[in-house]
Amino acid sequence: MSTSSPSSDKLLPSLRPDFTHIAETATRQLLDQGVQLHEGVRVTQIETDHVALSNGQSVASDLSVVAAGVSFRVLPGTESLPRNASGQIIADEDLRVRGSHNIWVAGDIAAVPHPTTGEPCPTNALFAMKQGDCVGRNIARTIKGQSVRGFNFRGLGQAAGLAGQRGITELWGLQFTGRLAWVIRVLFFAWFMPSHRGALSVLSHLSQNVWGAALGAVTGGRASRAPVAERPESVVNLSGRFR
Repeated sequence: MSTSSPSSDKLLPSLRPDFTHIAETATRQLLDQGVQLHEGVRVTQIETDHVALSNGQSVASDLSVVAAGVSFRVLPGTESLPRNASGQIIADEDLRVRGSHNIWVAGDIAAVPHPTTGEPCPTNALFAMKQGDCVGRNIARTIKGQSVRGFNFRGLGQAAGLAGQRGITELWGLQFTGRLAWVIRVLFFAWFMPSHRGALSVLSHLSQNVWGAALGAVTGGRASRAPVAERPESVVNLSGRFR
């Protein structure tokens, strides 16, 4: 397996230089797993059996996965709304569309100023959830004739899961690696599940995997885990990154 890091000399540039430790940890683990990193180059062409890079190198590949970021489509009827260079609709601090009094926006499509930096908030699930809460409350306040409030969620951190139930996590500026980072990330997602039942299902399923792996390691891989009757529908894929 190989991966290219377009226009970046190092993997995970968004973590550097403030969180270089966890960025380097993730890089080392990928290399230990046999992943080849091609940094500072771009993919110029993808063929059925190889990928061409901007430095003239060709990498053999029978399966190519493209992770090229996100784009924002303009929905009919929203053409006149102000947008930034990325295509996001520009919002004021109270999540009204800039220049409007009765149009609200939240989520990835919204360029909401971060309460600390003033730059657009990260496009991830947690910020979208918090923006949705803020929009709902502000609409209710407007209907009641009350003053609206600005979006004040500053974020908690960011994390990524790695193989072998390991991970990297930055939480309130503190850096964690290994199994602890993986556990923090799982607990974080469980906490923000839409329901307590869903959170308990996720934790139950993952705890079975953790104890099964631990018991297998102690017994030399001879452990067998009791069969689970049915995987809960609420168990979700926890892969990804939060900021």
